Amino acid sequence: MLYGKFTDYLKEKLQNEEILVGYINEALEQYFVDHNNEL
Repeated sequence: MLYGKFTDYLKEKLQNEEILVGYINEALEQYFVDHNNEL
């Protein structure tokens, strides 16, 4: 029972981290695009 809860927790955490990484990548891309336009 505890093991199942732990794996569910890990899955949820990994999904959240994937979403976070996606946001960070988008933000970085946007930053570089804006930065390159200024140069």
